[in-house]
Amino acid sequence: MDLRPEEAFMLGYKPACTCQKGNLRLKPYFDRLLEGKYPNYRFNDLEAYIFFRTEEEKEQFVQDMKSVELYSVEYVIKLGTVLGIPPKSINFFAKYWESDYPKGKIGVNCSGIVFATHVDILIEEVEYLWNKYRNTRAEEYPTIVEIGNNEYRYVINYGDVLELYSVAQDVSKIMSGKVTA
Repeated sequence: MDLRPEEAFMLGYKPACTCQKGNLRLKPYFDRLLEGKYPNYRFNDLEAYIFFRTEEEKEQFVQDMKSVELYSVEYVIKLGTVLGIPPKSINFFAKYWESDYPKGKIGVNCSGIVFATHVDILIEEVEYLWNKYRNTRAEEYPTIVEIGNNEYRYVINYGDVLELYSVAQDVSKIMSGKVTA
């Protein structure tokens, strides 16, 4: 089962989440977040809100973002950090934020923490999250790795290092063009 970032946040281990108010598909999550009385902040003109665990975390984010230009590379880095995305993947994504995505980009949903990363750091980034959220509700949900528009999709049980290495090897072959669809 693919776990949504909003659900991971409400389960208590994702540090913050975003949700768009006007998106009908996200309305049930948005409503639940509001009902949970999580401190929140509208951070762009698309009615996107970021939800936090505490008022202090919200205030720190607002303060940190005061001098940051909306949708800049710095914005992407700060937002990724507060959302709990692994550091190397944040830097990877930020590096290509203002240009086309590079070859080797893949999508990952690690127990509701959803991010883009590069095939070369897949293992390190997933293990980082597995170690960070060990002994939490996160362990109940798999890690999903996707290439392209769901052309290839892998499901890895939480903490299954052997399967992670196998998937990383397959993904590397696919990304290098040694495997065809």
